[in-house]
Amino acid sequence: RRDQEGERSAVGGTKASFAGRLRTNTKAQEWVMHDDSNDPYGLKTGQPRRELGLVVYKKKMVGPMLVELVIPRVRKDGACAQFRPSAPEEAMLQLYKAGRTDHMFILRGQLVVAPGGVIELYHDVPPQRGHVI
Repeated sequence: RRDQEGERSAVGGTKASFAGRLRTNTKAQEWVMHDDSNDPYGLKTGQPRRELGLVVYKKKMVGPMLVELVIPRVRKDGACAQFRPSAPEEAMLQLYKAGRTDHMFILRGQLVVAPGGVIELYHDVPPQRGHVI
């Protein structure tokens, strides 16, 4: 729900509303999450939209489909990387494809399609090796 005046928070104050969008390529294998701006590179407003993450599906010849969830890396103090491209080559998806993932946190897994199916995602870059369900 989006409200022009903000919505009431549980503790009694108001907070800013947030809306976002999810866009995909024609094959529906690459999904980009971003804020609600219609100005991807800031050409109209001077403020490029903020990219919030990626979901990338990779088909294998045999076996389950691979899925990767890519989000901006968050530091211990809570600050996170900002992806606000001013040109197409600076977009989060293009940086990811080029292997420039220093400021990205990537979870990898296999898409299991079954009744009650589960997707297990792994972060496998040392020293933060871990398992997320």
